Amino acid sequence: MALEFISTIGPWNKINLYTDFLSILEALNTFKTSKQEILAIKSDILEMSKEISIALHWIPADTGMQGNETADSYAKKATTRPNIEKIPNPLNN
Repeated sequence: MALEFISTIGPWNKINLYTDFLSILEALNTFKTSKQEILAIKSDILEMSKEISIALHWIPADTGMQGNETADSYAKKATTRPNIEKIPNPLNN
């Protein structure tokens, strides 16, 4: 979903994606996978990286990072919406 969203709101020259889902990053980093979801994400990243720099980062979950609860809340809400939309950044207030 993040890659789809990014492609609709560009233009960007560098993208940093952060996740607390370590197993996804590990799966993306291996050549030995037959899971279609992982292969599709890898394909999307490869295609997008032809034009922009994409970096994937792991962050520990629930470590008291400022904004983590807000980000989790927005992520959960986004899974129930049919369309992706911009969300205001509460840290910029």
